[in-house]
Amino acid sequence: MRKKKKKSIEELLEEALVSKEEQPYQVPKNWVWVRLESISNKITDGAHKTPVYTEKGVPFISVKDIDNGKISFENTKFISEDTHLELIKRCHPQKGDILVTKSGTIGRTAVVDTDIPFSLFVSVALIKPIQSIINSKFLSYYLNYAINQIVGKKYIKGSSIQNLHLTEIKKIEVPLPPVDEQNQIVKKLDHLFVKIDKVKQLIDEVKESFELRRAAILDKAIKGKLVEQDTREESATSLLAKVEIEREKLIKEKKLKKKNIEPIKPEEIPYDIPRNWAWVRLEQITDLSDNAIRRGPFGSAITKEMFVPKGENTYKVYEQKNAIQQNAFLGDYYISEEKYNSLISFRVLPGDIIVSCAGTIGKTFIIPDDAPAGIINQALLKIRLNNSVIDNEYFLYLFEALLLKHIHQTAKGSAIKNMVSVDYLKKTLLIPLPPIMEQKRIVEKLNFILDNIKKEQEYIESLESELEILKQSILNKAFRGKLGTNDPTEESVIELLKEVLQSK
Repeated sequence: MRKKKKKSIEELLEEALVSKEEQPYQVPKNWVWVRLESISNKITDGAHKTPVYTEKGVPFISVKDIDNGKISFENTKFISEDTHLELIKRCHPQKGDILVTKSGTIGRTAVVDTDIPFSLFVSVALIKPIQSIINSKFLSYYLNYAINQIVGKKYIKGSSIQNLHLTEIKKIEVPLPPVDEQNQIVKKLDHLFVKIDKVKQLIDEVKESFELRRAAILDKAIKGKLVEQDTREESATSLLAKVEIEREKLIKEKKLKKKNIEPIKPEEIPYDIPRNWAWVRLEQITDLSDNAIRRGPFGSAITKEMFVPKGENTYKVYEQKNAIQQNAFLGDYYISEEKYNSLISFRVLPGDIIVSCAGTIGKTFIIPDDAPAGIINQALLKIRLNNSVIDNEYFLYLFEALLLKHIHQTAKGSAIKNMVSVDYLKKTLLIPLPPIMEQKRIVEKLNFILDNIKKEQEYIESLESELEILKQSILNKAFRGKLGTNDPTEESVIELLKEVLQSK
């Protein structure tokens, strides 16, 4: 077999260096632009087949385990020692190597800084840099910056990146300074980013406090501690008595089905409320009509085959996104008038409240006056309130407060799902009901306070965005030699590159 001809240094340089026309931007004279593969011993990725997981064993790292420049072993899956030994024949992470997420969330990087053995899934690329010419942390910083730039440009062009292929990673252009300058850049970046991370941590704490403040204010509101009571106002009990008289009348006239509403027992009452308030079950404050509380149709009641193009005498099918995004006009599903009439118990009217019951659960929306006529699908619950005893906006705030309490008191996995079930709402949920005028004062006060909190939150989020812009600006300067690290008298890295290429 003929021996493979060894390439000349000129040929090796031609392969390694990025031509002037392809260089993304100008760098100092003693830097060079190189392809990533030319300064790496190996570029590969993790297991292409999902292995059999074990309860204990060797950690199996995927995208979710890499964030903020670090590898987390807290929530990893595990594989057996035998599987790990088989996988590392092709992909063996070691200290000083770089991990890059290349599927799903693209461009997260981390330097391996542990002796803990682990294996990788296909969503993570492994780069073994030649450490005599490239500082691993310098390269990690740069790849995070560069890949985000690549993804950003492709998004702008209109394509959606879901995977970054190894062939693309190998060809990434890297600005290569002298090694001493790389070390200086890393030192400066570490110093600056520690400061930025401290500020970001403070921002995260403030953001968390917004949720706590909102929950505390809502809690005060539903306990009668947000606004003063007015003894001259008609009490909630008096309003309810009038509703019950009207209910009995409609039942006698056979215009309304009789409902067996369980009386509230003293041991059920969670806390004291003002005297002119009342504890009620949801059915006591819903509209005096059948189907005032209704979950969307299940099974074959409505299927995609039943949908028709929007037109005259067609009716909208409301979806959970209408509740989640607070918009009555989203969605393109419509049914015929005949189908609508057969599902009339699921119709929604202006003023009805819809609640998302799948995916993002517990989001609420009041159907506006100009909303299209239609029905709810299986992922929604509708509630039609009796506005002579309860204000819609008060109910939404109340529902949010009770939802937060329920989640806090219940196992999180099923908490919200239980909360929005018809059975729970009818039989378990207790509602603290103020007089109607007090409800309106509570809503007015809540709108004012929560609007101010929202403005504060928006300001904090703008600071967070500015921090990210600052971070990108620092990286931009760092990889252009404009961070005060470049010494033009320092020898070019090209000579070291030649040595490395010849020894590969």
